[in-house]
Amino acid sequence: LVVPETVTLAQLQHTVRSAAPEILREVRVFDVYRGTNLGTTFKSMALGLIFQDYSRTLTDMEIETAVTAIRSRAASELGASVRG
Repeated sequence: LVVPETVTLAQLQHTVRSAAPEILREVRVFDVYRGTNLGTTFKSMALGLIFQDYSRTLTDMEIETAVTAIRSRAASELGASVRG
């Protein structure tokens, strides 16, 4: 996700967790990128999301719904966008 430079890891993790259903078990940031193509006011934070239900196998639709909710909440609360 591309976020304003002022967004902290704690803010991002809180937003992601609050948007995701109970199937989100873990949020990991595995890369933070700053570069001229993002300008000086933005950074890219790459997330690893671990989804799991202890009683059954999750469907692709459940995961896609959760990811869409996370993207939407991060966009509205933090001004985030997907790096493309």
